Amino acid sequence: MIQLAHDHQIQVHAYTVNSSEDIIFVKKMGVDAIITDYPDRI
Repeated sequence: MIQLAHDHQIQVHAYTVNSSEDIIFVKKMGVDAIITDYPDRI
């Protein structure tokens, strides 16, 4: 789904990703931005 959005020039932002594991997961998925309460974990 992320690739489909990118194919249509749509950015994908992950909202309120707070755990270190989830941050790693969404980064691997290829999101364009991560919104978190803990920016030091990125």
